[in-house]
Amino acid sequence: MGIIVQKFGGTSVADLTRIKNVAKLVKAELESGNQVVAVVSAMAGATNSLITQCAELSRLDGITSLQEYDAAIASGEIVTSALLALQLQSIGIKARSLQGWQVPIETTKAHGNAQIVNINPHKLNELLSQGITPVITGFQGVSIDGDITTLGKGGSDTTAAIISASLNAERCDIYTDVDGIYTADPRVVHNAKKIDIINIEELYALCNAGAKVLHPRAALAAKRYGFKLRILSSFTNLDGTTTKSEINNMENRQITAITSNKNLLKIEIEHKAQNFVHIFEEFTKELVPIEQIFNFEKDNSIIIANLIDKNKCEKLLNNLKNNLLLTKYSTEANISSVTIVGYGIKNDNGLVWKIIELLNNNNVSILSTDLSDIKMSFIVNDRDNEKVIKLLHEYCF
Repeated sequence: MGIIVQKFGGTSVADLTRIKNVAKLVKAELESGNQVVAVVSAMAGATNSLITQCAELSRLDGITSLQEYDAAIASGEIVTSALLALQLQSIGIKARSLQGWQVPIETTKAHGNAQIVNINPHKLNELLSQGITPVITGFQGVSIDGDITTLGKGGSDTTAAIISASLNAERCDIYTDVDGIYTADPRVVHNAKKIDIINIEELYALCNAGAKVLHPRAALAAKRYGFKLRILSSFTNLDGTTTKSEINNMENRQITAITSNKNLLKIEIEHKAQNFVHIFEEFTKELVPIEQIFNFEKDNSIIIANLIDKNKCEKLLNNLKNNLLLTKYSTEANISSVTIVGYGIKNDNGLVWKIIELLNNNNVSILSTDLSDIKMSFIVNDRDNEKVIKLLHEYCF
Protein backbone atom coordinates (compact mmCIF):
# COMPACT_ATOMS: atom_id res chain seq x y z
CA MET A 1 0.00 0.00 0.00
CA GLY A 2 1.38 3.39 -0.99
CA ILE A 3 0.31 7.00 -0.76
CA ILE A 4 -0.98 8.53 -4.00
CA VAL A 5 -1.54 12.27 -4.22
CA GLN A 6 -4.24 13.16 -6.74
CA LYS A 7 -4.50 16.77 -7.92
CA PHE A 8 -7.61 17.90 -9.79
CA GLY A 9 -7.51 21.09 -11.85
CA GLY A 10 -10.27 23.63 -12.35
CA THR A 11 -11.84 21.96 -15.39
CA SER A 12 -11.94 18.62 -13.54
CA VAL A 13 -14.05 20.17 -10.75
CA ALA A 14 -15.92 22.75 -12.84
CA ASP A 15 -19.39 21.69 -11.64
CA LEU A 16 -21.12 19.13 -9.45
CA THR A 17 -21.25 16.50 -12.21
CA ARG A 18 -17.49 16.69 -12.62
CA ILE A 19 -16.93 16.68 -8.86
CA LYS A 20 -18.92 13.44 -8.72
CA ASN A 21 -16.67 12.03 -11.45
CA VAL A 22 -13.57 13.06 -9.48
CA ALA A 23 -14.93 11.27 -6.42
CA LYS A 24 -15.12 8.07 -8.52
CA LEU A 25 -11.44 8.48 -9.46
CA VAL A 26 -10.51 8.84 -5.79
CA LYS A 27 -12.61 5.79 -4.92
CA ALA A 28 -10.99 3.70 -7.66
CA GLU A 29 -7.51 4.50 -6.33
CA LEU A 30 -8.58 3.62 -2.78
CA GLU A 31 -10.05 0.31 -4.00
CA SER A 32 -6.71 -0.54 -5.64
CA GLY A 33 -5.23 -0.65 -2.14
CA ASN A 34 -3.57 2.77 -1.94
CA GLN A 35 -4.11 5.64 0.45
CA VAL A 36 -5.14 8.88 -1.25
CA VAL A 37 -4.60 12.57 -0.56
CA ALA A 38 -6.64 14.78 -2.89
CA VAL A 39 -5.63 18.35 -3.79
CA VAL A 40 -8.13 20.55 -5.61
CA SER A 41 -8.17 23.80 -7.55
CA ALA A 42 -11.09 26.22 -7.62
CA MET A 43 -13.87 25.54 -10.12
CA ALA A 44 -12.91 26.67 -13.63
CA GLY A 45 -13.24 30.45 -13.91
CA ALA A 46 -13.78 31.05 -10.18
CA THR A 47 -10.30 32.42 -9.42
CA ASN A 48 -10.27 34.74 -12.46
CA SER A 49 -13.66 36.10 -11.43
CA LEU A 50 -12.41 36.80 -7.90
CA ILE A 51 -9.24 38.47 -9.25
CA THR A 52 -11.36 40.74 -11.45
CA GLN A 53 -13.58 41.72 -8.53
CA CYS A 54 -10.57 42.51 -6.35
CA ALA A 55 -9.03 44.65 -9.10
CA GLU A 56 -12.26 46.63 -9.50
CA LEU A 57 -12.18 47.57 -5.81
CA SER A 58 -8.47 48.14 -5.23
CA ARG A 59 -5.20 48.99 -6.98
CA LEU A 60 -3.67 46.09 -5.01
CA ASP A 61 -0.39 47.95 -4.59
CA GLY A 62 0.15 47.68 -0.83
CA ILE A 63 0.68 44.95 1.76
CA THR A 64 -2.74 45.38 3.40
CA SER A 65 -4.64 45.20 0.10
CA LEU A 66 -2.61 42.17 -1.01
CA GLN A 67 -3.45 40.41 2.27
CA GLU A 68 -7.14 40.82 1.48
CA TYR A 69 -6.56 39.85 -2.15
CA ASP A 70 -5.10 36.51 -1.05
CA ALA A 71 -7.93 35.97 1.43
CA ALA A 72 -10.47 36.55 -1.35
CA ILE A 73 -8.98 34.46 -4.14
CA ALA A 74 -8.18 31.55 -1.78
CA SER A 75 -11.92 31.10 -1.21
CA GLY A 76 -12.44 29.27 -4.51
CA GLU A 77 -10.43 26.24 -3.38
CA ILE A 78 -12.20 26.20 -0.01
CA VAL A 79 -15.55 25.67 -1.73
CA THR A 80 -14.24 22.92 -4.01
CA SER A 81 -12.51 20.96 -1.25
CA ALA A 82 -15.64 20.96 0.91
CA LEU A 83 -17.88 19.88 -1.98
CA LEU A 84 -15.56 17.00 -2.92
CA ALA A 85 -15.35 15.88 0.71
CA LEU A 86 -19.15 15.90 0.90
CA GLN A 87 -19.43 13.81 -2.28
CA LEU A 88 -16.85 11.31 -1.05
CA GLN A 89 -18.77 10.95 2.20
CA SER A 90 -22.01 10.38 0.25
CA ILE A 91 -20.46 7.37 -1.55
CA GLY A 92 -19.17 5.81 1.65
CA ILE A 93 -15.64 7.20 1.85
CA LYS A 94 -14.40 8.87 5.01
CA ALA A 95 -13.12 12.29 3.93
CA ARG A 96 -12.25 15.63 5.45
CA SER A 97 -11.52 18.94 3.76
CA LEU A 98 -8.48 20.89 4.94
CA GLN A 99 -7.46 24.45 4.16
CA GLY A 100 -3.80 25.36 3.74
CA TRP A 101 -3.50 26.80 7.25
CA GLN A 102 -4.98 23.64 8.78
CA VAL A 103 -2.34 21.28 7.36
CA PRO A 104 -0.36 23.61 7.85
CA ILE A 105 1.35 24.62 4.59
CA GLU A 106 3.79 27.27 5.76
CA THR A 107 4.93 29.88 3.22
CA THR A 108 6.85 33.09 2.79
CA LYS A 109 5.05 36.44 3.13
CA ALA A 110 5.08 37.19 -0.63
CA HIS A 111 1.33 37.61 -1.14
CA GLY A 112 0.17 36.48 -4.56
CA ASN A 113 3.32 34.46 -5.23
CA ALA A 114 4.39 32.86 -1.96
CA GLN A 115 6.93 30.04 -1.72
CA ILE A 116 6.31 26.96 0.43
CA VAL A 117 8.91 26.71 3.20
CA ASN A 118 7.53 23.77 5.19
CA ILE A 119 4.70 21.25 5.39
CA ASN A 120 4.19 19.37 8.63
CA PRO A 121 2.81 15.96 7.55
CA HIS A 122 1.68 14.93 11.06
CA LYS A 123 -2.01 15.82 10.61
CA LEU A 124 -2.18 14.21 7.17
CA ASN A 125 -0.53 11.01 8.40
CA GLU A 126 -2.90 10.92 11.37
CA LEU A 127 -5.96 11.19 9.10
CA LEU A 128 -4.63 8.53 6.74
CA SER A 129 -3.97 6.17 9.66
CA GLN A 130 -7.66 6.53 10.59
CA GLY A 131 -8.77 5.66 7.05
CA ILE A 132 -9.77 9.26 6.31
CA THR A 133 -8.99 10.78 2.90
CA PRO A 134 -7.77 14.39 3.23
CA VAL A 135 -9.08 16.80 0.57
CA ILE A 136 -6.73 19.77 0.59
CA THR A 137 -7.14 23.23 -0.87
CA GLY A 138 -4.44 23.77 -3.47
CA PHE A 139 -2.85 27.15 -4.23
CA GLN A 140 -2.83 28.42 -0.64
CA GLY A 141 -0.88 28.40 2.58
CA VAL A 142 -0.24 30.45 5.69
CA SER A 143 2.59 32.88 6.45
CA ILE A 144 4.59 33.03 9.65
CA ASP A 145 2.29 35.91 10.68
CA GLY A 146 -0.78 33.71 10.31
CA ASP A 147 -2.03 35.38 7.11
CA ILE A 148 -3.51 33.40 4.22
CA THR A 149 -1.15 33.40 1.24
CA THR A 150 -1.48 32.17 -2.33
CA LEU A 151 1.20 30.52 -4.47
CA GLY A 152 0.62 32.21 -7.84
CA LYS A 153 -0.86 30.88 -11.06
CA GLY A 154 -0.71 27.08 -11.21
CA GLY A 155 -0.14 26.94 -7.46
CA SER A 156 -2.31 23.85 -6.94
CA ASP A 157 0.26 21.82 -8.92
CA THR A 158 2.92 23.08 -6.53
CA THR A 159 0.79 22.22 -3.49
CA ALA A 160 0.28 18.65 -4.71
CA ALA A 161 3.97 18.18 -5.52
CA ILE A 162 5.28 19.48 -2.19
CA ILE A 163 2.71 17.42 -0.27
CA SER A 164 3.91 14.37 -2.24
CA ALA A 165 7.45 15.14 -1.12
CA SER A 166 6.47 15.64 2.53
CA LEU A 167 4.56 12.33 2.65
CA ASN A 168 7.14 10.34 0.65
CA ALA A 169 4.29 9.56 -1.76
CA GLU A 170 4.69 6.79 -4.28
CA ARG A 171 3.26 8.96 -7.03
CA CYS A 172 1.61 12.30 -7.72
CA ASP A 173 -1.19 12.22 -10.32
CA ILE A 174 -2.00 15.54 -11.99
CA TYR A 175 -5.50 15.34 -13.50
CA THR A 176 -6.19 17.94 -16.20
CA ASP A 177 -8.27 18.30 -19.36
CA VAL A 178 -5.52 16.80 -21.56
CA ASP A 179 -4.50 13.15 -21.66
CA GLY A 180 -0.74 13.63 -21.32
CA ILE A 181 2.23 15.44 -22.85
CA TYR A 182 2.58 15.56 -26.63
CA THR A 183 5.53 16.13 -28.95
CA ALA A 184 3.91 19.53 -29.64
CA ASP A 185 0.63 21.26 -28.91
CA PRO A 186 -1.90 19.08 -30.80
CA ARG A 187 -4.04 22.15 -31.44
CA VAL A 188 -1.17 23.51 -33.54
CA VAL A 189 0.43 20.29 -34.85
CA HIS A 190 -2.39 17.86 -35.61
CA ASN A 191 -0.12 14.83 -36.01
CA ALA A 192 1.69 15.39 -32.69
CA LYS A 193 2.14 12.17 -30.72
CA LYS A 194 1.49 11.53 -27.04
CA ILE A 195 4.59 10.80 -24.98
CA ASP A 196 4.02 7.80 -22.67
CA ILE A 197 7.20 8.17 -20.59
CA ILE A 198 9.31 11.30 -20.16
CA ASN A 199 12.48 12.00 -18.23
CA ILE A 200 11.87 14.42 -15.35
CA GLU A 201 14.68 16.72 -16.57
CA GLU A 202 12.93 17.03 -19.92
CA LEU A 203 9.56 17.66 -18.29
CA TYR A 204 11.06 20.42 -16.14
CA ALA A 205 12.65 22.02 -19.22
CA LEU A 206 9.34 21.87 -21.11
CA CYS A 207 7.42 23.44 -18.24
CA ASN A 208 10.00 26.21 -17.88
CA ALA A 209 9.76 26.89 -21.60
CA GLY A 210 6.02 27.46 -21.54
CA ALA A 211 4.25 24.07 -21.61
CA LYS A 212 0.99 24.69 -19.73
CA VAL A 213 0.33 21.10 -18.70
CA LEU A 214 2.19 21.46 -15.37
CA HIS A 215 3.65 24.31 -13.32
CA PRO A 216 7.49 24.37 -13.36
CA ARG A 217 7.62 24.47 -9.55
CA ALA A 218 5.80 21.12 -9.42
CA ALA A 219 8.19 19.59 -11.94
CA LEU A 220 11.14 20.94 -9.95
CA ALA A 221 9.79 19.34 -6.76
CA ALA A 222 9.52 15.94 -8.49
CA LYS A 223 13.05 16.36 -9.82
CA ARG A 224 14.40 17.36 -6.40
CA TYR A 225 12.58 14.81 -4.24
CA GLY A 226 12.45 11.88 -6.65
CA PHE A 227 8.77 10.92 -6.69
CA LYS A 228 6.95 9.89 -9.87
CA LEU A 229 4.58 12.25 -11.63
CA ARG A 230 1.75 11.16 -13.86
CA ILE A 231 -0.13 13.64 -16.05
CA LEU A 232 -3.50 12.43 -17.29
CA SER A 233 -7.05 13.47 -18.06
CA SER A 234 -9.97 13.15 -15.67
CA PHE A 235 -12.24 12.69 -18.73
CA THR A 236 -10.62 9.67 -20.46
CA ASN A 237 -9.28 6.26 -19.46
CA LEU A 238 -5.88 6.77 -21.12
CA ASP A 239 -2.74 6.13 -19.07
CA GLY A 240 -1.33 9.63 -19.61
CA THR A 241 2.37 10.48 -19.36
CA THR A 242 4.60 9.17 -16.54
CA THR A 243 7.99 10.51 -15.51
CA LYS A 244 11.20 8.54 -15.14
CA SER A 245 14.62 9.56 -13.83
CA GLU A 246 16.97 7.45 -15.97
CA ILE A 247 18.29 8.27 -19.47
CA ASN A 248 18.86 5.32 -21.81
CA ASN A 249 20.20 6.75 -25.07
CA MET A 250 23.89 7.16 -24.14
CA GLU A 251 25.19 10.26 -25.97
CA ASN A 252 22.89 9.99 -28.96
CA ARG A 253 20.89 13.09 -29.72
CA GLN A 254 17.22 12.69 -28.82
CA ILE A 255 14.45 15.22 -29.42
CA THR A 256 11.48 14.77 -27.09
CA ALA A 257 9.09 17.67 -27.63
CA ILE A 258 8.61 21.23 -28.83
CA THR A 259 6.83 23.90 -26.83
CA SER A 260 6.32 27.66 -26.90
CA ASN A 261 5.63 30.60 -24.64
CA LYS A 262 3.55 33.49 -25.97
CA ASN A 263 3.38 35.06 -22.54
CA LEU A 264 6.46 37.25 -22.95
CA LEU A 265 7.00 40.99 -22.55
CA LYS A 266 9.87 42.84 -24.23
CA ILE A 267 11.11 45.90 -22.33
CA GLU A 268 13.56 48.27 -24.03
CA ILE A 269 15.27 50.77 -21.75
CA GLU A 270 17.75 53.61 -22.14
CA HIS A 271 19.92 54.24 -19.11
CA LYS A 272 23.36 55.22 -17.94
CA ALA A 273 25.62 52.17 -17.87
CA GLN A 274 26.37 52.51 -14.15
CA ASN A 275 22.64 52.44 -13.32
CA PHE A 276 21.85 49.01 -14.77
CA VAL A 277 22.80 47.10 -11.62
CA HIS A 278 20.36 49.26 -9.62
CA ILE A 279 17.63 48.77 -12.25
CA PHE A 280 18.03 44.99 -12.14
CA GLU A 281 18.02 45.11 -8.33
CA GLU A 282 14.62 46.83 -8.37
CA PHE A 283 13.18 44.13 -10.64
CA THR A 284 14.43 41.55 -8.15
CA LYS A 285 12.90 43.40 -5.18
CA GLU A 286 9.53 43.48 -6.94
CA LEU A 287 9.74 39.69 -7.57
CA VAL A 288 9.54 40.12 -11.36
CA PRO A 289 11.03 36.99 -13.01
CA ILE A 290 13.45 37.88 -15.82
CA GLU A 291 13.68 35.46 -18.76
CA GLN A 292 16.60 37.08 -20.62
CA ILE A 293 18.66 40.30 -20.66
CA PHE A 294 20.42 41.79 -23.68
CA ASN A 295 22.91 44.66 -23.43
CA PHE A 296 23.36 45.58 -27.07
CA GLU A 297 24.95 48.93 -26.20
CA LYS A 298 26.25 50.14 -22.87
CA ASP A 299 23.34 52.56 -22.38
CA ASN A 300 20.58 50.41 -23.91
CA SER A 301 19.19 47.10 -22.71
CA ILE A 302 16.39 44.71 -23.56
CA ILE A 303 14.74 42.72 -20.78
CA ILE A 304 12.43 39.77 -21.51
CA ALA A 305 9.92 39.31 -18.69
CA ASN A 306 6.58 37.60 -18.12
CA LEU A 307 3.56 39.29 -19.71
CA ILE A 308 1.54 38.57 -16.56
CA ASP A 309 3.79 41.10 -14.79
CA LYS A 310 3.15 43.90 -17.35
CA ASN A 311 1.30 46.24 -14.95
CA LYS A 312 3.85 45.65 -12.21
CA CYS A 313 6.69 46.27 -14.69
CA GLU A 314 5.21 49.53 -15.99
CA LYS A 315 4.71 50.84 -12.46
CA LEU A 316 8.30 49.90 -11.62
CA LEU A 317 9.65 51.48 -14.82
CA ASN A 318 7.79 54.72 -14.11
CA ASN A 319 9.33 54.85 -10.65
CA LEU A 320 12.79 54.20 -12.08
CA LYS A 321 12.28 56.98 -14.62
CA ASN A 322 11.04 59.41 -11.95
CA ASN A 323 14.14 58.58 -9.89
CA LEU A 324 16.35 59.24 -12.95
CA LEU A 325 17.70 55.68 -13.06
CA LEU A 326 16.52 55.37 -16.65
CA THR A 327 15.73 57.98 -19.28
CA LYS A 328 13.30 56.16 -21.55
CA TYR A 329 11.50 52.84 -21.85
CA SER A 330 9.02 51.00 -24.06
CA THR A 331 7.16 47.71 -23.69
CA GLU A 332 5.94 45.32 -26.38
CA ALA A 333 3.99 42.08 -26.16
CA ASN A 334 4.52 40.87 -29.73
CA ILE A 335 7.25 38.27 -29.12
CA SER A 336 7.27 34.62 -28.11
CA SER A 337 9.69 31.76 -27.60
CA VAL A 338 9.77 28.36 -29.27
CA THR A 339 11.84 25.66 -27.56
CA ILE A 340 13.09 22.22 -28.60
CA VAL A 341 13.67 19.91 -25.61
CA GLY A 342 15.75 16.75 -25.65
CA TYR A 343 19.27 15.44 -25.07
CA GLY A 344 22.50 16.06 -26.95
CA ILE A 345 21.21 19.24 -28.63
CA LYS A 346 24.08 21.55 -27.71
CA ASN A 347 26.73 19.09 -28.90
CA ASP A 348 25.05 18.54 -32.28
CA ASN A 349 26.37 21.52 -34.26
CA GLY A 350 24.84 20.16 -37.43
CA LEU A 351 21.36 20.18 -35.90
CA VAL A 352 21.72 23.77 -34.66
CA TRP A 353 22.92 25.02 -38.03
CA LYS A 354 20.24 23.14 -40.00
CA ILE A 355 17.45 24.51 -37.83
CA ILE A 356 18.70 28.10 -38.12
CA GLU A 357 19.01 27.60 -41.89
CA LEU A 358 15.48 26.14 -42.01
CA LEU A 359 13.99 29.15 -40.22
CA ASN A 360 15.95 31.64 -42.31
CA ASN A 361 14.81 29.93 -45.53
CA ASN A 362 11.21 30.33 -44.36
CA ASN A 363 11.58 34.06 -43.65
CA VAL A 364 11.53 33.72 -39.87
CA SER A 365 13.36 36.49 -38.06
CA ILE A 366 15.22 35.05 -35.05
CA LEU A 367 15.60 37.71 -32.36
CA SER A 368 17.80 35.55 -30.13
CA THR A 369 18.88 31.93 -29.60
CA ASP A 370 19.63 30.19 -26.31
CA LEU A 371 21.36 26.78 -26.13
CA SER A 372 21.84 24.35 -23.27
CA ASP A 373 22.54 20.64 -22.94
CA ILE A 374 18.82 19.87 -22.89
CA LYS A 375 17.12 22.58 -24.96
CA MET A 376 17.37 25.12 -27.77
CA SER A 377 15.14 28.23 -27.61
CA PHE A 378 14.37 30.92 -30.15
CA ILE A 379 12.79 34.31 -29.52
CA VAL A 380 10.66 35.17 -32.54
CA ASN A 381 7.85 37.52 -33.50
CA ASP A 382 4.43 36.36 -32.34
CA ARG A 383 3.14 36.19 -35.90
CA ASP A 384 5.72 33.44 -36.64
CA ASN A 385 5.05 31.35 -33.54
CA GLU A 386 2.84 28.60 -34.98
CA LYS A 387 4.79 28.57 -38.25
CA VAL A 388 8.02 27.88 -36.34
CA ILE A 389 6.43 25.12 -34.24
CA LYS A 390 5.16 23.35 -37.35
CA LEU A 391 8.49 23.69 -39.19
CA LEU A 392 10.48 22.36 -36.25
CA HIS A 393 8.09 19.50 -35.55
CA GLU A 394 8.15 18.39 -39.19
CA TYR A 395 11.95 18.53 -39.24
CA CYS A 396 12.60 16.86 -35.86
CA PHE A 397 9.94 14.15 -35.98
